[in-house]
Amino acid sequence: EEWVSSEFVRPVPPRRNWVPAVSEVCELNYMDGWWPVKVKRAVGDKWLVVYELYGNTHTVSREQLRPIVIWDSVTRSFHASSD
Repeated sequence: EEWVSSEFVRPVPPRRNWVPAVSEVCELNYMDGWWPVKVKRAVGDKWLVVYELYGNTHTVSREQLRPIVIWDSVTRSFHASSD
């Protein structure tokens, strides 16, 4: 069993009615982690994204993507990464 101070733990970000935009950097849930990807285009009801570090592309559902948000432990709130 491990213990961590609450200041190092953040809650799950709230779900919003967010739709990925072309060229937006967001996060992809892939292989048990969240990875930064750039949205290239919509492909029907899926999204073509690229993990730019290695040039890997993935065609994924909206459910596998989330906007990047920053947790502020002082105010105990989230804000968009672009704020």
